[in-house]
Amino acid sequence: TGTRLVADLTADAGPRAAYPREITAVRGTVFFRLGDEAHGTELWKSGGHRANTGLVKDIIPGLARSIPSNLTAFRGLLFFTAYDRDHGRELWRSDGTEEGTVLVKDVFPGNPDPPSYGVSEPTVAGDTLFFATDDGETGPELWKSDGTEDGTVRVRDIRAGEIGSYPQHLTDVDGILFFSSG
Repeated sequence: TGTRLVADLTADAGPRAAYPREITAVRGTVFFRLGDEAHGTELWKSGGHRANTGLVKDIIPGLARSIPSNLTAFRGLLFFTAYDRDHGRELWRSDGTEEGTVLVKDVFPGNPDPPSYGVSEPTVAGDTLFFATDDGETGPELWKSDGTEDGTVRVRDIRAGEIGSYPQHLTDVDGILFFSSG
Protein backbone atom coordinates (compact mmCIF):
# COMPACT_ATOMS: atom_id res chain seq x y z
CA THR A 1 0.00 0.00 0.00
CA GLY A 2 3.01 2.32 0.32
CA THR A 3 4.08 1.79 -3.29
CA ARG A 4 2.82 4.20 -5.93
CA LEU A 5 3.78 5.55 -9.32
CA VAL A 6 5.31 9.03 -9.02
CA ALA A 7 5.33 9.83 -12.73
CA ASP A 8 5.27 7.81 -15.95
CA LEU A 9 8.18 9.54 -17.63
CA THR A 10 8.43 7.11 -20.53
CA ALA A 11 4.77 7.21 -21.67
CA ASP A 12 5.23 10.30 -23.84
CA ALA A 13 8.97 9.87 -24.40
CA GLY A 14 8.72 7.76 -27.53
CA PRO A 15 9.79 4.24 -28.39
CA ARG A 16 13.49 4.84 -27.60
CA ALA A 17 12.84 6.07 -24.07
CA ALA A 18 15.21 4.83 -21.41
CA TYR A 19 14.21 3.93 -17.89
CA PRO A 20 15.57 5.90 -14.92
CA ARG A 21 19.10 4.80 -14.01
CA GLU A 22 21.58 5.60 -11.22
CA ILE A 23 18.91 6.79 -8.79
CA THR A 24 20.65 8.83 -6.07
CA ALA A 25 19.13 10.76 -3.14
CA VAL A 26 20.42 14.17 -2.06
CA ARG A 27 18.58 16.10 0.71
CA GLY A 28 15.11 14.81 -0.09
CA THR A 29 15.49 14.97 -3.87
CA VAL A 30 16.06 11.92 -6.04
CA PHE A 31 18.32 12.44 -9.06
CA PHE A 32 18.56 10.01 -11.96
CA ARG A 33 19.61 9.62 -15.57
CA LEU A 34 16.81 9.29 -18.13
CA GLY A 35 16.65 9.35 -21.91
CA ASP A 36 13.80 10.63 -24.04
CA GLU A 37 13.33 11.67 -27.66
CA ALA A 38 13.33 15.38 -26.87
CA HIS A 39 16.54 15.63 -24.82
CA GLY A 40 18.61 12.49 -25.26
CA THR A 41 20.00 11.03 -22.02
CA GLU A 42 20.26 13.77 -19.38
CA LEU A 43 19.94 14.52 -15.64
CA TRP A 44 16.45 14.44 -14.09
CA LYS A 45 15.09 14.80 -10.54
CA SER A 46 12.03 14.08 -8.43
CA GLY A 47 10.78 15.26 -5.08
CA GLY A 48 8.28 12.39 -4.96
CA HIS A 49 5.35 13.94 -6.85
CA ARG A 50 4.60 14.44 -10.56
CA ALA A 51 4.62 18.22 -10.06
CA ASN A 52 8.26 18.25 -8.88
CA THR A 53 9.62 15.63 -11.25
CA GLY A 54 11.42 16.69 -14.41
CA LEU A 55 14.54 17.47 -16.37
CA VAL A 56 17.25 19.30 -14.41
CA LYS A 57 19.38 20.41 -17.37
CA ASP A 58 19.81 19.46 -21.01
CA ILE A 59 23.63 19.63 -20.92
CA ILE A 60 23.85 19.00 -24.67
CA PRO A 61 20.65 20.60 -26.02
CA GLY A 62 18.58 18.49 -28.37
CA LEU A 63 18.90 14.77 -28.95
CA ALA A 64 22.63 14.50 -28.23
CA ARG A 65 23.34 12.76 -24.92
CA SER A 66 25.53 13.92 -22.02
CA ILE A 67 24.87 10.56 -20.30
CA PRO A 68 25.24 11.60 -16.65
CA SER A 69 26.95 8.79 -14.74
CA ASN A 70 28.52 8.06 -11.36
CA LEU A 71 25.85 10.04 -9.49
CA THR A 72 27.24 10.77 -6.01
CA ALA A 73 25.87 12.76 -3.06
CA PHE A 74 28.50 15.06 -1.52
CA ARG A 75 28.14 18.11 0.74
CA GLY A 76 24.42 18.39 0.05
CA LEU A 77 24.87 18.50 -3.72
CA LEU A 78 24.89 15.94 -6.51
CA PHE A 79 28.22 15.26 -8.24
CA PHE A 80 28.34 13.28 -11.45
CA THR A 81 30.26 12.80 -14.65
CA ALA A 82 28.85 14.02 -17.94
CA TYR A 83 29.99 14.64 -21.49
CA ASP A 84 29.69 17.89 -23.40
CA ARG A 85 31.15 18.91 -26.76
CA ASP A 86 33.50 21.55 -25.33
CA HIS A 87 35.04 19.60 -22.44
CA GLY A 88 34.61 15.86 -23.01
CA ARG A 89 33.66 13.74 -19.96
CA GLU A 90 34.30 15.77 -16.79
CA LEU A 91 33.06 16.23 -13.21
CA TRP A 92 29.83 18.22 -12.74
CA ARG A 93 27.73 19.27 -9.74
CA SER A 94 24.07 20.12 -9.32
CA ASP A 95 21.89 21.77 -6.69
CA GLY A 96 18.82 20.55 -8.59
CA THR A 97 18.34 23.70 -10.68
CA GLU A 98 19.33 24.31 -14.29
CA GLU A 99 21.47 27.32 -13.30
CA GLY A 100 23.08 25.38 -10.44
CA THR A 101 24.13 22.45 -12.65
CA VAL A 102 27.67 23.29 -13.69
CA LEU A 103 31.03 21.87 -14.68
CA VAL A 104 33.29 21.67 -11.61
CA LYS A 105 36.59 21.83 -13.51
CA ASP A 106 37.86 21.11 -17.01
CA VAL A 107 40.67 18.78 -15.87
CA PHE A 108 41.62 17.69 -19.41
CA PRO A 109 41.21 21.00 -21.28
CA GLY A 110 39.11 20.85 -24.40
CA ASN A 111 37.45 17.80 -25.85
CA PRO A 112 40.28 15.34 -26.50
CA ASP A 113 40.23 13.32 -29.69
CA PRO A 114 40.47 10.43 -29.19
CA PRO A 115 38.49 10.73 -25.94
CA SER A 116 40.54 10.70 -22.77
CA TYR A 117 40.14 8.32 -19.87
CA GLY A 118 37.51 10.72 -18.45
CA VAL A 119 36.41 11.01 -14.85
CA SER A 120 35.54 7.74 -13.12
CA GLU A 121 34.59 6.32 -9.74
CA PRO A 122 33.72 9.44 -7.70
CA THR A 123 33.90 8.25 -4.09
CA VAL A 124 33.39 10.20 -0.88
CA ALA A 125 35.87 9.46 1.92
CA GLY A 126 35.74 11.70 4.95
CA ASP A 127 35.00 15.24 3.76
CA THR A 128 36.58 14.79 0.32
CA LEU A 129 35.36 13.58 -3.04
CA PHE A 130 38.00 11.42 -4.74
CA PHE A 131 37.97 10.28 -8.37
CA ALA A 132 40.26 9.04 -11.11
CA THR A 133 40.93 11.05 -14.25
CA ASP A 134 43.49 11.98 -16.87
CA ASP A 135 44.65 15.59 -17.17
CA GLY A 136 46.41 15.00 -20.50
CA GLU A 137 49.86 15.28 -18.90
CA THR A 138 50.23 12.55 -16.25
CA GLY A 139 47.80 9.92 -17.45
CA PRO A 140 44.99 8.61 -15.24
CA GLU A 141 45.76 9.45 -11.59
CA LEU A 142 43.96 10.01 -8.29
CA TRP A 143 42.27 13.40 -7.89
CA LYS A 144 40.24 15.02 -5.11
CA SER A 145 37.69 17.79 -4.90
CA ASP A 146 36.03 19.94 -2.28
CA GLY A 147 33.38 20.74 -4.90
CA THR A 148 35.02 23.90 -6.25
CA GLU A 149 37.21 24.48 -9.31
CA ASP A 150 40.20 25.65 -7.22
CA GLY A 151 39.71 22.80 -4.74
CA THR A 152 39.81 20.13 -7.47
CA VAL A 153 43.41 18.93 -7.71
CA ARG A 154 45.52 15.86 -8.39
CA VAL A 155 46.42 14.06 -5.15
CA ARG A 156 49.71 12.70 -6.44
CA ASP A 157 51.37 11.57 -9.65
CA ILE A 158 51.61 7.97 -8.43
CA ARG A 159 53.19 6.63 -11.59
CA ALA A 160 55.29 9.49 -12.95
CA GLY A 161 55.06 10.21 -16.64
CA GLU A 162 52.23 10.14 -19.15
CA ILE A 163 51.26 6.51 -18.51
CA GLY A 164 49.39 7.08 -15.24
CA SER A 165 48.51 4.69 -12.43
CA TYR A 166 44.86 3.98 -13.38
CA PRO A 167 43.34 4.15 -9.87
CA GLN A 168 40.32 1.86 -9.54
CA HIS A 169 38.04 0.25 -6.98
CA LEU A 170 37.96 3.45 -4.90
CA THR A 171 36.46 2.53 -1.52
CA ASP A 172 35.81 4.48 1.68
CA VAL A 173 36.59 2.70 4.95
CA ASP A 174 35.84 4.87 7.97
CA GLY A 175 36.86 8.07 6.16
CA ILE A 176 40.02 6.64 4.60
CA LEU A 177 40.23 6.04 0.85
CA PHE A 178 41.51 2.69 -0.37
CA PHE A 179 42.11 1.91 -4.05
CA SER A 180 44.12 -0.29 -6.36
CA SER A 181 46.50 1.03 -8.97
CA GLY A 182 47.90 -0.46 -12.16
